[in-house]
Amino acid sequence: MADDDKKDDAPTEEAEGDTPEGEEGAEGGAAPKSKKKLLIIVGGAVALIAIIVAVLFLFVFKSEPEETDAMMADSEGGVDINSIDGGALVIGPPVYKDLAPLNVNLLTERGNRFLKIKLTLEYQGPVDDIIYGEAIPRVEDDLNTYLRQLRPDDFKGTANIYKLKEDLLLRLGQSSHPLNLKNVLFRELIVQ
Repeated sequence: MADDDKKDDAPTEEAEGDTPEGEEGAEGGAAPKSKKKLLIIVGGAVALIAIIVAVLFLFVFKSEPEETDAMMADSEGGVDINSIDGGALVIGPPVYKDLAPLNVNLLTERGNRFLKIKLTLEYQGPVDDIIYGEAIPRVEDDLNTYLRQLRPDDFKGTANIYKLKEDLLLRLGQSSHPLNLKNVLFRELIVQ
């Protein structure tokens, strides 16, 4: 009987020895897959948090540009074209001011070419006529200086006209500094 007990114990030990190795093998194969899944879940959570933070930053914490402009004008000691009524920022309707028509010679290698241009400047908020009167000579000087360096090819195609408009907005906005220039509108643009 003692031999029978040993025989019974031997297969049991072998069977028990085989089973844990098989389970470890199965767990060893499953462990890398679970690590990959864990990395994907963690990466997705981090990406989701980053998106939420970006949306909050852009929409919730974004300051109004009008308030920033008013604060900058106050801090620089400049003229504030926006009025403050009871602590609330009040911005008037846009103001349109026509510039005198300009006739300008263009740079060409053959013959004379001329540009006739009529512009309207769009300002945001109320515009003080005294400040506007002081800014107009600077605006016209910058406009003449810039237009005289252009060539007739600079007016071909809508992309070039759009680029001209953006350049004028930048240059004339700097020339009419205390005023808040929002847009440059072409009333007439003729190249002869």
